[in-house]
This record gives sequence, structure tokens and C-alpha cells, in this order.
Amino acid sequence: MSSGSNKAFLGYYQTITIGNNTTWNQLFWNYVGGMNLRDAALKATEFTNVAGSVPIRMYGDKTWYGWAWDT
Repeated sequence: MSSGSNKAFLGYYQTITIGNNTTWNQLFWNYVGGMNLRDAALKATEFTNVAGSVPIRMYGDKTWYGWAWDT
């Protein structure tokens, strides 16, 4: 991924269950725009107390809120 602001990639670094993926996605997209993407990804993992059940990694601009617009 190229460097720069307003660019990010989120992905799992281990296999996860479909249920955890579905729950995480629903929570994550509710947080996008209200906090930076890093915090939204971490907040979305709070639904489970099982360590490693949503092993997410983020690359790129960790301060970006995920807003997109045409310039």
C-alpha cells in the first residue's frame, strides 16, 4: 500500500468465524465517520472477550475517519 493520508487497509491476519466477521462488520461500519478508523476497528472488537477471535490489522493512515468525497 502506498503511503499518504486518507488511505487505509484493514484485514484479518488469521482465520475467523463467519459469525464474528458479520458482527464485527456491522459494528465497524456503525463507528466509521464518528472516530478514526483505527479506533473504530478496535471498538468493533469489543463485542467478544475471546482473545484472538477478531485478529484485525490496519495499515495506512490510522488518524483518518474514513470520509470520502470528490475533489
